[in-house]
Amino acid sequence: MKKRCLQAIVTLTGALSLFLFLCAMVPPSVEDLPSLLEQLNWRSKKAEIDLMHFPYVPNSFAVTSDGYWAVAYQENIHSCILLVAPDGSTKQYAFETGGSWAMDIDGQKFMIYLSRSDIYFVANLLTGQWQEFCRLPTEYGDFLWKLKQRRTVQQGTYRITAHEEWNSYHLELNGKTILQVSPLGIFLVRLPYAVPFLMLFLLCFAIYKNRKLLINQAKNRNSWT
Repeated sequence: MKKRCLQAIVTLTGALSLFLFLCAMVPPSVEDLPSLLEQLNWRSKKAEIDLMHFPYVPNSFAVTSDGYWAVAYQENIHSCILLVAPDGSTKQYAFETGGSWAMDIDGQKFMIYLSRSDIYFVANLLTGQWQEFCRLPTEYGDFLWKLKQRRTVQQGTYRITAHEEWNSYHLELNGKTILQVSPLGIFLVRLPYAVPFLMLFLLCFAIYKNRKLLINQAKNRNSWT
Protein backbone atom coordinates (compact mmCIF):
# COMPACT_ATOMS: atom_id res chain seq x y z
CA MET A 1 0.00 0.00 0.00
CA LYS A 2 2.76 2.40 0.96
CA LYS A 3 4.61 1.50 -2.22
CA ARG A 4 1.58 2.37 -4.36
CA CYS A 5 1.11 5.68 -2.57
CA LEU A 6 4.76 6.51 -3.13
CA GLN A 7 4.46 5.66 -6.83
CA ALA A 8 1.36 7.85 -7.12
CA ILE A 9 3.12 10.78 -5.44
CA VAL A 10 6.14 10.42 -7.76
CA THR A 11 3.87 10.23 -10.82
CA LEU A 12 1.88 13.31 -9.79
CA THR A 13 5.06 15.24 -9.02
CA GLY A 14 6.51 14.36 -12.42
CA ALA A 15 3.30 15.33 -14.20
CA LEU A 16 3.14 18.65 -12.34
CA SER A 17 6.80 19.39 -13.14
CA LEU A 18 6.21 18.63 -16.82
CA PHE A 19 3.13 20.88 -16.84
CA LEU A 20 5.03 23.78 -15.27
CA PHE A 21 7.91 23.29 -17.71
CA LEU A 22 5.56 23.42 -20.69
CA CYS A 23 3.86 26.51 -19.30
CA ALA A 24 7.23 28.22 -18.96
CA MET A 25 7.96 27.47 -22.61
CA VAL A 26 4.78 29.19 -23.79
CA PRO A 27 5.73 32.67 -25.09
CA PRO A 28 4.06 35.69 -23.52
CA SER A 29 0.71 36.68 -24.94
CA VAL A 30 0.04 39.97 -26.66
CA GLU A 31 -1.42 41.28 -23.41
CA ASP A 32 1.92 40.62 -21.66
CA LEU A 33 4.02 42.57 -24.16
CA PRO A 34 3.69 46.03 -22.54
CA SER A 35 5.14 44.57 -19.35
CA LEU A 36 8.04 43.23 -21.42
CA LEU A 37 8.69 46.76 -22.70
CA GLU A 38 8.81 47.94 -19.10
CA GLN A 39 11.41 45.26 -18.36
CA LEU A 40 13.45 46.38 -21.38
CA ASN A 41 13.53 49.94 -19.99
CA TRP A 42 13.52 51.49 -23.48
CA ARG A 43 14.70 55.11 -23.23
CA SER A 44 16.57 57.89 -24.99
CA LYS A 45 20.02 59.01 -23.79
CA LYS A 46 22.64 61.59 -24.61
CA ALA A 47 24.67 60.81 -27.71
CA GLU A 48 28.20 62.03 -27.06
CA ILE A 49 30.29 59.65 -29.14
CA ASP A 50 33.14 60.39 -31.53
CA LEU A 51 32.18 58.54 -34.71
CA MET A 52 35.80 58.44 -35.86
CA HIS A 53 36.88 56.80 -32.59
CA PHE A 54 33.81 54.68 -31.94
CA PRO A 55 34.33 52.54 -28.82
CA TYR A 56 32.30 49.49 -29.90
CA VAL A 57 31.96 47.26 -32.96
CA PRO A 58 28.32 47.43 -34.16
CA ASN A 59 26.30 44.22 -34.18
CA SER A 60 24.07 45.56 -36.98
CA PHE A 61 23.44 48.72 -38.99
CA ALA A 62 20.85 50.20 -41.34
CA VAL A 63 20.16 53.19 -43.58
CA THR A 64 17.01 54.90 -44.87
CA SER A 65 16.16 56.16 -48.33
CA ASP A 66 16.41 59.76 -47.09
CA GLY A 67 19.90 59.46 -45.59
CA TYR A 68 19.37 58.55 -41.94
CA TRP A 69 21.61 55.75 -40.73
CA ALA A 70 21.91 53.85 -37.47
CA VAL A 71 24.14 51.36 -35.70
CA ALA A 72 23.30 48.92 -32.92
CA TYR A 73 25.92 48.00 -30.33
CA GLN A 74 26.44 46.70 -26.82
CA GLU A 75 27.75 49.13 -24.18
CA ASN A 76 28.61 46.92 -21.22
CA ILE A 77 25.20 45.71 -20.01
CA HIS A 78 23.28 48.31 -22.03
CA SER A 79 21.99 47.68 -25.54
CA CYS A 80 22.20 50.88 -27.58
CA ILE A 81 21.16 52.30 -30.94
CA LEU A 82 22.76 55.43 -32.39
CA LEU A 83 20.81 57.31 -35.07
CA VAL A 84 22.61 59.83 -37.28
CA ALA A 85 20.65 62.34 -39.40
CA PRO A 86 21.78 63.60 -42.83
CA ASP A 87 22.90 66.87 -41.20
CA GLY A 88 25.14 64.96 -38.75
CA SER A 89 22.97 65.38 -35.65
CA THR A 90 22.60 62.28 -33.49
CA LYS A 91 20.10 60.59 -31.22
CA GLN A 92 20.70 57.60 -29.01
CA TYR A 93 18.37 55.02 -27.49
CA ALA A 94 19.12 52.33 -24.93
CA PHE A 95 17.43 49.32 -23.36
CA GLU A 96 18.27 46.19 -21.40
CA THR A 97 18.19 42.67 -22.77
CA GLY A 98 20.04 39.53 -21.77
CA GLY A 99 20.02 37.78 -25.14
CA SER A 100 21.25 38.34 -28.65
CA TRP A 101 19.59 41.13 -30.60
CA ALA A 102 19.85 43.21 -33.76
CA MET A 103 18.32 46.29 -35.35
CA ASP A 104 16.89 47.20 -38.73
CA ILE A 105 14.98 50.15 -40.19
CA ASP A 106 11.73 49.97 -42.13
CA GLY A 107 10.70 53.37 -43.44
CA GLN A 108 10.40 55.61 -40.39
CA LYS A 109 10.49 52.77 -37.87
CA PHE A 110 13.13 50.96 -35.88
CA MET A 111 12.75 47.19 -35.85
CA ILE A 112 14.50 45.74 -32.79
CA TYR A 113 14.72 41.95 -32.86
CA LEU A 114 15.16 40.00 -29.62
CA SER A 115 16.24 36.39 -29.99
CA ARG A 116 15.49 35.26 -26.45
CA SER A 117 11.84 36.32 -26.62
CA ASP A 118 11.34 35.46 -30.31
CA ILE A 119 9.77 38.88 -30.84
CA TYR A 120 10.61 42.26 -32.25
CA PHE A 121 9.33 45.64 -31.20
CA VAL A 122 8.77 48.70 -33.33
CA ALA A 123 9.73 52.26 -32.36
CA ASN A 124 9.46 55.55 -34.20
CA LEU A 125 12.75 56.43 -35.87
CA LEU A 126 12.84 60.10 -34.87
CA THR A 127 10.96 60.24 -31.57
CA GLY A 128 11.87 56.82 -30.17
CA GLN A 129 8.24 56.28 -29.19
CA TRP A 130 7.47 52.57 -29.12
CA GLN A 131 4.54 51.53 -31.29
CA GLU A 132 3.97 47.79 -31.16
CA PHE A 133 5.34 44.33 -30.49
CA CYS A 134 5.20 41.52 -33.03
CA ARG A 135 6.08 37.87 -32.73
CA LEU A 136 8.63 36.41 -35.11
CA PRO A 137 7.26 33.65 -37.34
CA THR A 138 8.92 30.28 -36.91
CA GLU A 139 10.48 30.46 -40.38
CA TYR A 140 12.65 33.37 -39.19
CA GLY A 141 14.83 31.08 -37.08
CA ASP A 142 18.07 32.30 -38.68
CA PHE A 143 16.84 35.79 -39.58
CA LEU A 144 18.61 37.43 -36.65
CA TRP A 145 21.91 35.77 -37.53
CA LYS A 146 21.66 36.93 -41.16
CA LEU A 147 20.82 40.46 -40.03
CA LYS A 148 23.96 40.60 -37.89
CA GLN A 149 26.14 39.11 -40.64
CA ARG A 150 25.17 41.38 -43.51
CA ARG A 151 27.85 43.79 -44.70
CA THR A 152 25.93 45.98 -47.16
CA VAL A 153 22.57 47.75 -46.91
CA GLN A 154 21.08 49.95 -49.62
CA GLN A 155 17.95 52.07 -49.57
CA GLY A 156 17.32 54.35 -52.54
CA THR A 157 20.54 56.14 -53.43
CA TYR A 158 22.14 55.50 -50.04
CA ARG A 159 24.43 52.52 -49.60
CA ILE A 160 26.16 51.68 -46.32
CA THR A 161 28.95 49.11 -46.25
CA ALA A 162 30.96 47.55 -43.42
CA HIS A 163 34.68 46.92 -43.91
CA GLU A 164 36.04 44.57 -41.27
CA GLU A 165 39.48 43.07 -40.81
CA TRP A 166 41.27 41.57 -37.85
CA ASN A 167 42.59 44.94 -36.66
CA SER A 168 40.08 47.41 -38.09
CA TYR A 169 36.38 48.09 -38.62
CA HIS A 170 34.72 51.03 -40.35
CA LEU A 171 31.48 51.91 -42.10
CA GLU A 172 31.17 53.77 -45.39
CA LEU A 173 28.13 55.63 -46.70
CA ASN A 174 28.29 56.00 -50.48
CA GLY A 175 32.05 55.53 -50.32
CA LYS A 176 32.69 58.01 -47.48
CA THR A 177 33.83 56.78 -44.06
CA ILE A 178 31.18 57.63 -41.48
CA LEU A 179 32.27 55.48 -38.54
CA GLN A 180 35.66 54.16 -37.45
CA VAL A 181 36.03 51.82 -34.48
CA SER A 182 38.86 52.73 -32.12
CA PRO A 183 41.79 50.33 -31.55
CA LEU A 184 40.54 49.71 -28.00
CA GLY A 185 37.12 48.72 -29.33
CA ILE A 186 38.74 46.27 -31.75
CA PHE A 187 40.92 44.86 -28.97
CA LEU A 188 37.96 44.25 -26.65
CA VAL A 189 36.07 42.40 -29.39
CA ARG A 190 39.05 40.23 -30.37
CA LEU A 191 40.16 39.52 -26.80
CA PRO A 192 37.88 36.48 -26.22
CA TYR A 193 39.31 34.85 -29.36
CA ALA A 194 42.89 35.51 -28.24
CA VAL A 195 42.56 34.08 -24.72
CA PRO A 196 42.82 30.37 -25.74
CA PHE A 197 45.95 31.08 -27.81
CA LEU A 198 47.43 33.09 -24.94
CA MET A 199 46.80 30.23 -22.51
CA LEU A 200 48.38 27.76 -24.93
CA PHE A 201 51.40 30.03 -25.34
CA LEU A 202 51.84 30.35 -21.57
CA LEU A 203 51.58 26.58 -21.17
CA CYS A 204 54.20 25.94 -23.86
CA PHE A 205 56.44 28.65 -22.39
CA ALA A 206 56.18 27.11 -18.91
CA ILE A 207 57.05 23.67 -20.29
CA TYR A 208 60.03 25.11 -22.18
CA LYS A 209 61.36 27.00 -19.15
CA ASN A 210 61.06 23.93 -16.93
CA ARG A 211 62.09 21.32 -19.48
CA LYS A 212 65.22 20.27 -17.56
CA LEU A 213 63.25 19.78 -14.36
CA LEU A 214 60.61 17.76 -16.20
CA ILE A 215 63.28 15.59 -17.87
CA ASN A 216 64.97 14.91 -14.52
CA GLN A 217 61.64 14.00 -12.93
CA ALA A 218 60.95 11.58 -15.78
CA LYS A 219 64.40 10.00 -15.36
CA ASN A 220 63.85 9.61 -11.63
CA ARG A 221 60.54 7.84 -12.22
CA ASN A 222 62.20 5.48 -14.69
CA SER A 223 65.02 4.72 -12.26
CA TRP A 224 62.53 3.75 -9.55
CA THR A 225 60.77 1.39 -11.92
